[in-house]
Amino acid sequence: MDKYNKLKKTSYKLRKDIFTSIYKGGGGHVGGSFSIIDALTYLYSEILNIDPKNPEDINRDRLIFSKGHSCQALYWVLCHFGFYSKSYLEDYGKDGARFAGHPEFEKAPGIEISSGSLGHGPSIGAGIAHACVLNNQESKIFVIVGDGETNEGSVWEAILCASQLKLNNFYLVIDNNQFESLDKTSNILGIEPIDEKLKSFGFDVIRCNGHDFEELDLSFKKIINLDSEKPKAIILDTIKAHGISFTTGITKWHYRSPTEKELKIGLEELDKIINA
Repeated sequence: MDKYNKLKKTSYKLRKDIFTSIYKGGGGHVGGSFSIIDALTYLYSEILNIDPKNPEDINRDRLIFSKGHSCQALYWVLCHFGFYSKSYLEDYGKDGARFAGHPEFEKAPGIEISSGSLGHGPSIGAGIAHACVLNNQESKIFVIVGDGETNEGSVWEAILCASQLKLNNFYLVIDNNQFESLDKTSNILGIEPIDEKLKSFGFDVIRCNGHDFEELDLSFKKIINLDSEKPKAIILDTIKAHGISFTTGITKWHYRSPTEKELKIGLEELDKIINA
C-alpha cells in the first residue's frame, strides 16, 4: 500500500470514529470535522515535529486549532497518533465528560489552546511564533482556521502582525469548505480571492485540494522548503462533511447527530473505502 492510500484509509477510519462519537454524544460538527480530517491526518503523520510521549517539549512544533467547533477531528487524530487513549473520548457529550463541544487547554495532551470563540487562534499562533524566533527555536507554528472564521477582524490583525515581524515559522492553514454555519461563505461575507488577498498582505501562499493526499504532500513540503522571510498560508479547498454520500456538501450537517439508520449506512460506506 502506498503512502497516500494508507493516509486516506486512516482518515476514513477516523471519520468512522468521529461519526460514531457524535452519534453517541448526541451532537457535533460533522461538517467541519470531515472537511479538515484529511489535512490533520496528513500533518500529524508527515509534517509536525511533536512527540506524543513528550508533548510539552519546548522545541516542538505547535498546531493551534482555532476552528474549535470541529474539535471531534482534533480529538480523534490526537488519539490515533498516541497522545492519549480512547478512554478519553468514551463519555463525550455526557455530564462530567473530559471533552465537550470545544477543545480546552490542559484537558488532554496535544491540545495547545482553548478554542471555539472564533478568530483567536491566529493571534495566539503569531505570538508563539514570535517567541520562538526570539528564543532561537526552530519550531513551526500551524494555525488552522475556517474560511468563515476569516470574517473576524482579529484574524487580519494577526496576519498583519505576522507579516510585519517576518514570521517565516508561522503557517496559516485555511479550511476553505465554502460554508459557515448554515449558508455559503460567499452569501454571508465572501473572502475570495483569498489567495491574492494573503499575497498582498506579504504572505507566501499555496492552494491545494484538501482531500487529495498527494496534493497535500507536495504543497506543504513545497511551502515549508521555501527560502523566504515571509509567513506562509496554505489554502485547503475542501468540501463540508466530505466522506459520506448523504453528508457531503449538505448544509444541515454543520451541526447534527446522525440517526441510528444514518449511522449504520454511513459506517458501511466508510468501510467500503477503508477495505477497498
